[in-house]
Amino acid sequence: MRLMFSNPSDSKFSTFLVANSPPAPHIIDAMTVLKDTPELPLYKRLGGYDAIAAIVDDLFARLAADARFSRFAMGRSMDSHQRARQLLVDQLCSLSGGPCHYIGRDMKTSHAGLGITESEWAANLELTREVLESKGLESREQAECFCLSVAKRISWRAPERLKNRKRRTW
Repeated sequence: MRLMFSNPSDSKFSTFLVANSPPAPHIIDAMTVLKDTPELPLYKRLGGYDAIAAIVDDLFARLAADARFSRFAMGRSMDSHQRARQLLVDQLCSLSGGPCHYIGRDMKTSHAGLGITESEWAANLELTREVLESKGLESREQAECFCLSVAKRISWRAPERLKNRKRRTW
């Protein structure tokens, strides 16, 4: 029997499709238990504020050491670097369901004029993956962190892509 979930990121397993045979009773029982179990927010599963701060500190250290990102640090004071770090910690804390309140600018405004390339974005994701793995996070938490990163990117890239997109005619 092969289980196929309609939404792989849905940890509550609220919907499912069983291909080629009916589900076994023990699978349904397990799904019911999982669906009824209250789930901790990503913030708690990451380890809370201090763990998120450690992830951001590790990521910033890797970005600073990588020559591909040197242009982003030029002309910025230590205070600017610390402010950017704190804003990212607060943003991740807030987005992951924690008690923080992000007071920074929206992503489109924050990234306007930086000219971030696809290769820089891919390198950033690779460094993020390395950091998350080094912290011993499970694959599910890593995936949810990547979803937060991608959602942030979409919020500052979407208008450009929509503006340049060709409309389909049916």
